Amino acid sequence: MARLSLPLLVLLSLLLRWRFRTGRRNSLVTPFFDLRPVHAETDALDAKNSPYRLVQDKMDFEANDRVKVTLYTVGKPFRGFKVKSVDEHGQEVGRFEPGALYKALSECAAATHESRADKEHVEMHWLAPADRSGRVHFKLSPTMFGEFSV
Repeated sequence: MARLSLPLLVLLSLLLRWRFRTGRRNSLVTPFFDLRPVHAETDALDAKNSPYRLVQDKMDFEANDRVKVTLYTVGKPFRGFKVKSVDEHGQEVGRFEPGALYKALSECAAATHESRADKEHVEMHWLAPADRSGRVHFKLSPTMFGEFSV
């Protein structure tokens, strides 16, 4: 029985690993908050030709500062997005306040869509950490979701 159990466990673990690499993950938060889309029906956009814009009202922050981050489209509406905040060294920094059209992810310095409704404009607010100052950059998912199924 023990000889059969080990190969079965190995096969099961390989199948589970394959499933989570090819399908929708159970959580939006991964150790480094992967910005790649988890919906199989989406394609990555070339940033240079993207109809989506991400604008922040300031780059340098002091302790407890609040930065307005605006995501909008110059083309067709979008349904989903992911935005991550990093400092000048590429490390996650700060946190997003909860909003009506997005949810803040407390496990990482990021925000994502709250619903699949069409959006043309989302205004988010980011809060700087209480113990430091620096420069913040916001990274947008390489894919903006048009239509997808969950």
